[in-house]
Amino acid sequence: MHVGKYWYLYLDAGLDLLFAADKVQALGEHLHKADVLFGHDGTCGWGDTFVVRFLSTDTIEELDAKLRATLERFGSWALVSGGAEIRTSPGIKWAGFTDATKHNCLGQLFLMGGSTRSYDAVEARLGGAKASTSFRFAEGRIMAIWSPESAITIFRRCERELARFDQWVICDSQGETLGPVGHTDIWMPEDLSVFYFCDPEDA
Repeated sequence: MHVGKYWYLYLDAGLDLLFAADKVQALGEHLHKADVLFGHDGTCGWGDTFVVRFLSTDTIEELDAKLRATLERFGSWALVSGGAEIRTSPGIKWAGFTDATKHNCLGQLFLMGGSTRSYDAVEARLGGAKASTSFRFAEGRIMAIWSPESAITIFRRCERELARFDQWVICDSQGETLGPVGHTDIWMPEDLSVFYFCDPEDA
């Protein structure tokens, strides 16, 4: 049984992730246990975005006070919970997360390697009133889904559309994760205080 609730950090270092290790390690002073989202190719990060999941009993106000000074070292950031509580860096506009707060629940869909038409097809299948792209980057998108539905239910709604992507992962509002067969363990426990990024060319 989980102690506390799941929280998610979306971090943009403003530079290549290889040069952001010191910033991530500074987070380790506050987040002693955290999971890092890994892509299916075994590299950390989702495209050029570094995603961290952690359990906490703290309120969003307490987390904001504890983490903000460190988070401000990143180019941009967002802190969100499955209950759709949210804090973001100044000026950032992630409409999907903002809209999700109206519904008190937030699921997430991580997508990479699809065409513009493929992304639009998933959004349409899930329903424009329930899903929208929250964050776009070079290799893909992170989509907010404001629904209490389970990961498997969300998958069944858009199974055909997901087959068009190189990589996809669903994370529902309760923190349950679903990916393609063989790619379900995408959250890797890490000690952020000693975390460093590997250059894929050296792997």
